[in-house]
Amino acid sequence: MADAKDLSENDDETLVQAYVENVQTYERIDHIGAANRQMDCRRLIVDELRRRSDGSLSQLRPLLKHSDPNVCHTVAIEFRRIDHAAFKTTTEALAKRSDIFGAEARDSLRLDERFQKDGYPEDWVSRPPLPPSREMTWQCDNPPPSGISEGELQQLLTNHLGDAAAEALLRLARPAIGLWPQRPSRNGPADVSRLGGEPSVPDKWSWPMVETETEDEPMLFLGQIKCAEIAGLPGAERLPSSGMLSFFGDHDGVMGCDYGGGDTAVFYWPDTEALRPRPYPQEPMETIWPCNLLFRPTMDLPHPESRTVRDLKRDRAQSKEYESVYRKVRQYGIPEEYELYCNFSKLLGWPALVQQELEEVACCSDPRGLQLLLQLDDYHNGTEGTYWGPGGSLYFLMTDAELRARKFSDCVFEIQVT
Repeated sequence: MADAKDLSENDDETLVQAYVENVQTYERIDHIGAANRQMDCRRLIVDELRRRSDGSLSQLRPLLKHSDPNVCHTVAIEFRRIDHAAFKTTTEALAKRSDIFGAEARDSLRLDERFQKDGYPEDWVSRPPLPPSREMTWQCDNPPPSGISEGELQQLLTNHLGDAAAEALLRLARPAIGLWPQRPSRNGPADVSRLGGEPSVPDKWSWPMVETETEDEPMLFLGQIKCAEIAGLPGAERLPSSGMLSFFGDHDGVMGCDYGGGDTAVFYWPDTEALRPRPYPQEPMETIWPCNLLFRPTMDLPHPESRTVRDLKRDRAQSKEYESVYRKVRQYGIPEEYELYCNFSKLLGWPALVQQELEEVACCSDPRGLQLLLQLDDYHNGTEGTYWGPGGSLYFLMTDAELRARKFSDCVFEIQVT
């Protein structure tokens, strides 16, 4: 069959067969991104057949009696609003089965009863999206405020927890480099630090792919850090002083579909002058919206739910005081009304946990054995937002020895979502 995006050259028989193959293939796919791509292709086939049949989908009607019950059920759903009696007859017959196809048919009948009262999703009027609020766009329209200094951190810890605790916690503090999203520049250079969009890569580089049941899926480009832009900031001496770090992740991993984390790839290219923008090899199944980046150097404390803090064995009052200090450090310099809408992505420092301790860190015998290289939170670029799963954070971790050896390809990846 011709390219799925140009079906006009295929005859009806070919399109109907492609529909059947699509339905049967879809059921074998475990990868959500690949399944979504398969569903997009199916919609294109149905739209083309609908166009040719003046909306009747007459070409698909024989499939209501197909030998594969899954094909029968899927086609019946296509006929819900075209020929409701045909939908009901086919689905009620399937609902008598005692297998999974029967259960799915019974679910379809229950849903249809509700749609009969409330209207079908296809008929719902989609409202234009509301423009982003001032709170959502404040961060990308303003430069980053200064982060807390070591001296200010020491004073804050002392005021809340006393001299002894302040001294112990100050030893745990690490410099971090906050990533501060800005609106994307349309005509600026491509080889700059940014999130989303298209990566800047060497000429002979191959896009990292994920093997799926149908065809390999391209990893999503998450972002790139131009090391020269952070050189001289506290903590940056642990990273290369030049070159480009580039981060990629499997759709299912970074979108929270695979809580095992999924595949990722991290590249380091010493020569940024040899890098050129590279489009995706095929349309990505999720849009990672582009944004430029500014940087916010600060001091970072371990998260209140981390094993490092729990091992200090503070009482409840001390724990509450520490939580207060942690929030003040994290939100330092940010107006209170914008705190909830700010992105706190960062290089280095401590992982800011969404839930409990990161699994990889918790299983490591040395709590300093795995350290944060990059954390990416949900962000807004002034027009659109990028969200990791139902809202969460991505973590790229590596040992200090790997960091010193520049073995960025050995990064461990985790995701936490709300």
